[in-house]
Amino acid sequence: MLTLSPAKQRIKQREETILLAALHLIEEHGFGALTMEQLARQAKCTKGTLYNHFINKEDLLCELGTRYSEKQMTYYRRIEGDSLNSRERVLGLFLAYQIFAFLNRSLFSCVLQIQSNAQLQRASPTRLATYREAEMQLVMCIVSAIQYGIDQGDIPKKHKTNILQLAFTGWATTFGNIALMLSSQGAFLTQQADREAQLFNATQFMLDGLQWRPLSIEKEYQKSWKEIGALYFKSELKILHEL
Repeated sequence: MLTLSPAKQRIKQREETILLAALHLIEEHGFGALTMEQLARQAKCTKGTLYNHFINKEDLLCELGTRYSEKQMTYYRRIEGDSLNSRERVLGLFLAYQIFAFLNRSLFSCVLQIQSNAQLQRASPTRLATYREAEMQLVMCIVSAIQYGIDQGDIPKKHKTNILQLAFTGWATTFGNIALMLSSQGAFLTQQADREAQLFNATQFMLDGLQWRPLSIEKEYQKSWKEIGALYFKSELKILHEL
């Protein structure tokens, strides 16, 4: 492993300080408060220092989006290579996404802005490419789960030519449900219990529509959903219950 020089370590530490300050601004005052002027004050640095690290706000957003995707991937990796059937593996990925988003609301807010920000191309090509690559890694986890379902004979083979489209549909379903849930008030799985069930239900509708076996009439997936949470995300769910 390469060791950074003292100068590069200081640069890296300063960048981390700026990113943490950006997240604090979003958490405390909403995304609208994230301007380079406000960020400079929050990070206790000059605007010139900010621009030494990020060419503009969109560039900073890309970096936050990359961090979000990389952290989310660590949740996805807990599901890989275990004894879950193919459909439960997809449920696990979607549940992981939901839990991670609720634990990282400020980061999710950044990703939400990235998805709707027409000016994202203003970011530096390097950071934008890095973000797109990190985002694609997440999508490929869903692609892999779908391919596994086809290989296992759980999904009709007619879908094998539409794997990327199916992965996008699954991602869009999860992303949309989480965005709507985060726009409301209430604790996770307590005051918002009915709302939290929406992602599970939407997932079931989608998977049944694909004829992904075992169908929901053949297996109690609500039990699987709870077991996956307890097995892979026990500590995270405990934190969310206490919010």
